[in-house]
Amino acid sequence: MELVEGEDLAALIRRVGRLPSEKVADIARQLCAGLAAAHARRVLHRDLKPANVLIDNNGLVRITDFGIAISQGQPALHSITGTPASWHRNSGRSAPRCRTQTDIYSLGLVLYELLVGEHPFKHSGATKPPLRPSALVPSVDPQLERLIMQALSTDPGQRPASALEMAAQLPQSATRQSSRWIVGAAVAAAVGIIAVALTFFVSTSAPALTAQDTIVIADFENTTNEPVFDGALKVALAVALEQSPFLKVFPDDRARDTLRLMERSPDERITKTLARDIARREQLKALISGSIASLGRNYVIALEAVNAETGDVMAREQAEASSKEQVLTSLGAGVRTAPREAR
Repeated sequence: MELVEGEDLAALIRRVGRLPSEKVADIARQLCAGLAAAHARRVLHRDLKPANVLIDNNGLVRITDFGIAISQGQPALHSITGTPASWHRNSGRSAPRCRTQTDIYSLGLVLYELLVGEHPFKHSGATKPPLRPSALVPSVDPQLERLIMQALSTDPGQRPASALEMAAQLPQSATRQSSRWIVGAAVAAAVGIIAVALTFFVSTSAPALTAQDTIVIADFENTTNEPVFDGALKVALAVALEQSPFLKVFPDDRARDTLRLMERSPDERITKTLARDIARREQLKALISGSIASLGRNYVIALEAVNAETGDVMAREQAEASSKEQVLTSLGAGVRTAPREAR
């Protein structure tokens, strides 16, 4: 396993007490990406907790300890297990069953503990709803608090439908609060179009790429002045592509390691040109670049698959998304339908 120079979140909480809302939201966004990748492969973690999440010295997190993880295709093994403190209210029933929303609930527990510095049921006990974080600590982001409490609902149906949906509802910037619903809906629309475009990429690239090939994803070129697009689209595209039988995605942490070897900042934005340099250095065949731009009240999303060696465009797709007719639940649904369309 890779050497992670840092500590687990449990040790971090013991050391610093609690984290500010902005940092918790950043960690939440990374955890949502990790869970989304696992759930896209129908893997349920079943024991997500602070001690099972590593954070390195650059603030990057890794979900670890998949020792008791199961496939969603194994219903006989779907009883809740793992750390009792992580599931004693998970379904509101005496014999809870494991599902995607079970991991969402555990994620809510982790985020609550990061935000408050203690377990949510320390004050309320197992039979009562936990106190809202704002009742225990000052300056809690209200949007983040609502999302955490939603994830901790005793009714799985009231929790976010997927890790991607949860990521889309995380706070982005205090100056963007008034438009967060519109922006979130636009992200959902964009990811739905990415899923459709994936069909074109897979069918076009299949003769040139095999299951052993890995591609680099460049950061999206975002000219909309909406920062929510910066990370959400790349994460959603990575999850969708990982479900393809032809493609594997070069991990972000390895891309940052490559940037260090290239004597560049690991936090540097990965442009299309830089993604090609990384691909050539790592002897990868292709990269995918994307862009999003405003067109009135709509958004135009463009994707290109590029041959890393020659720089030739292997496939190109463009589509327009309307934010008015989309809902946040399509964020996960659009990605989930992509593999079926591709086949």
